[in-house]
Amino acid sequence: MSTSETKISITILDSSTKFEKENDKTEIIDVRVETNGEIINVEIQLDKDPSMEDRIVYGISKTVTKQKFKGDNYKLKKVVVVVVITGYNLIETHEDYHDTFNYHSEKTGHTFSKSTEIHTLELKNCPI
Repeated sequence: MSTSETKISITILDSSTKFEKENDKTEIIDVRVETNGEIINVEIQLDKDPSMEDRIVYGISKTVTKQKFKGDNYKLKKVVVVVVITGYNLIETHEDYHDTFNYHSEKTGHTFSKSTEIHTLELKNCPI
């Protein structure tokens, strides 16, 4: 390995969330991995699900809040959600097959936090 190469470690994580309270909603991610400083959730959805956007926000929120911190150190691992949808368009107004969403100001475009990122891959729009 040359000095310019970076070693990447990948850990496959449990893909289901554990109940913290009796009435908690179960979440099962298709693939959940941790790399150097990032947690990546991959969700594959074949059939149209009208609650998919809320499921994505719920899943990313659970992944962020499950992180453990020591003392006053709130250094978040970046949480990336990749959603693969093959049977329908998640975002009806998009014609592109890939888009990225994060926290930013609607007014200035300034990115507030890079702690989360949502990628949508709408294969119905894929040019291949």
